[in-house]
Amino acid sequence: MRNLTRPFYIALIAILSAALSFTACSDDDEDNNDNIESSGTVELATGDSYSLSQGVLQLSNEGDSFNTYALILGSSGLDWETFSGIGEVVWLVVYSDQKPLTNGTFTLNTSPQANTIDSTFSYFAVQANPVTMESEVAYKFMPGQGDSLSISKDDDTYEINAVFPVAASDEEQTTITSISVNYSGELIYDEAK
Repeated sequence: MRNLTRPFYIALIAILSAALSFTACSDDDEDNNDNIESSGTVELATGDSYSLSQGVLQLSNEGDSFNTYALILGSSGLDWETFSGIGEVVWLVVYSDQKPLTNGTFTLNTSPQANTIDSTFSYFAVQANPVTMESEVAYKFMPGQGDSLSISKDDDTYEINAVFPVAASDEEQTTITSISVNYSGELIYDEAK
């Protein structure tokens, strides 16, 4: 199993803790999200494909020139309410001048700027354990040509599409490849409403 870096672990715990703290704030009386089908895929240039079935969008910091959002997409094996399970996870830290975050195109960057994604804390992990932060393989998103994330929202449905160059690390080697992410559906604990 591959351990993710300590700074990443700390950032992820902070993001997920913040997301979980808002569960009591959601309006359980609204039934308009009951019929939204959430699904997506992560596809590697190697041909490997993984399913996504849920997402979290959390406003984690309001700033003067931009806001910081945690965008987390996961497979059905993960439970964000109990912070448990094993599954595939896409973690993105998105900086946007929007509030709420509803539409935009973003690129990877190594420093926080509006309309970028923080490459330091953005990963895709296969068979990740949210408690121990171990995974079979961790793919770190790398800034480079052709990287982009587009987000659009229509009513309560988000469309998320991304292509990133990645560095993949497992116990034996590190390789560079590319990854595409496609997701359509609601985002749990949606603070962007």
